[in-house]
Amino acid sequence: EGEGKKEVEKVMAEERGERQDDKQQVFFEQMEPQRQQPEQPEQPQGLKAAAPASAAGSTSSTGSSTGIAPAPPPSCVEGDHTQIDREPRPDMLQGEPRMQMSATRSVDGFSDNEPAEEDNYHMDRRLSFLCLGSDEEDESLLKPARGGRRITPAKNRSLYRKMSRVHRTTRSLSQATLDWGDQRGRLRVLLMRKHRDPAVLANFKKLSAYVIETYPDSTFFVEPSVLEDHLVCLDEKYVTQTATKLHTWPATEDTFQVIRRLHIDLVVCLGGDGTLLFTTSLFQELVPPILSFSLGSLGFLTPFDFADHEQVLHDVFRGNSVVTVRMRLQCELFRRTGNTRPVQVMNEIVIDRGPSPFLTQLEVLIGGRSCTTLQGDGLIIATPTGSTAYSVAAGGSMVHPHVPCFLLTPICPHSLSFRPIVVPSSVEITVQVPLDSRNTAWVSMDGKNREQLYQGDHVRVTCSSWPVPTINKADATQDWFESLGRCLHWNERQHQRPFGPP
Repeated sequence: EGEGKKEVEKVMAEERGERQDDKQQVFFEQMEPQRQQPEQPEQPQGLKAAAPASAAGSTSSTGSSTGIAPAPPPSCVEGDHTQIDREPRPDMLQGEPRMQMSATRSVDGFSDNEPAEEDNYHMDRRLSFLCLGSDEEDESLLKPARGGRRITPAKNRSLYRKMSRVHRTTRSLSQATLDWGDQRGRLRVLLMRKHRDPAVLANFKKLSAYVIETYPDSTFFVEPSVLEDHLVCLDEKYVTQTATKLHTWPATEDTFQVIRRLHIDLVVCLGGDGTLLFTTSLFQELVPPILSFSLGSLGFLTPFDFADHEQVLHDVFRGNSVVTVRMRLQCELFRRTGNTRPVQVMNEIVIDRGPSPFLTQLEVLIGGRSCTTLQGDGLIIATPTGSTAYSVAAGGSMVHPHVPCFLLTPICPHSLSFRPIVVPSSVEITVQVPLDSRNTAWVSMDGKNREQLYQGDHVRVTCSSWPVPTINKADATQDWFESLGRCLHWNERQHQRPFGPP
């Protein structure tokens, strides 16, 4: 039996060899005529083959206007306030990416799952911006800020995407600076203010009058509710001299769609942290640099004093400002009936028991694997920026904004061993309400968009590809520690007295 088996294997091996020989023979027979063809004489160096005619007529246009209907001006303000450029700006469309980060999710999690070309800097997780439309070597990315060039936006869904106004100068994001390039002095600025605060309104009118007079070539936009405020309408001098030069959009239009089409270069916020969070929520994709003046209650993220607004605006319009890029969360809600649209979150995502008096039960998965099951009041998933908000009140750590991570902080867990943890931002976090849970849960994002989660629903949290660039007063580290001392009185105590003489 063994000898017969060996003979069968021998015959099969011979058949495989014959088939391989046949394939090689066919290949050489096909290649033989090509080797027998005479070589073509080389053309003179000055002659070139005629290029095919370009199909210039087949190029499609970008389309007509975006369909923003002019809004009638408020009854107290005369003039047109809706002169919005409907065509995309050229610098928002040109250029192809020359180098970009690796497609794999890095430790800081700012990359996408789409194909990308690796470069020499893929190991540096903080090189976040794309270099477009240039023949310079990669070392040119490390030029000084003043001698460098503007980083233009990309068409593809890349790491930090169209961060066109933030200039990378070194491998540290703390050294990123503004560079307006050809748009210097001709910016599209959105002015935001805290509502229902007469003191902020007075400063807002002062600032808007100053920028319109000082920077006449720039375009300034405001929300429709600003010009409809009755306190604005009562100020006839402001209405006739300043309000008629501001631009807005119809109140009936979708604000998210209008903001997306305006191509804002800079946002100036007057208020507190809540005003800044509301402003960032309007930009669900590309976020322009944000300049925040502290006119709110706490002001942890608003380092500038309004008394210095003239000098600060002068430096920002010239590009002499340092920028911190703050990561955001992307939250997707999945139900049995389908998933919802992703929402970009700057501070935290809170999943709690809502109005129910009972414990909530949440199953937490990290990277697709079951991590733990929470039984308590809820769970906070925070960014480093949000680590000094709800998370720190629940016992979480305070994390520097440059640390790429997620914070998982339980809210009153029914277990003394469930402590807050920090995980890399490259992981995917899933929080699910188990099918055998006694009650439902509720989810909220930055204190808004509160929705109920039923048994079987789950929330998926990943690192967003649309971060928030905020303008620093000094740099990210100095501003952060100053905010800890000014707002939270971190580690403030009287010094211990020394020993007296023996």
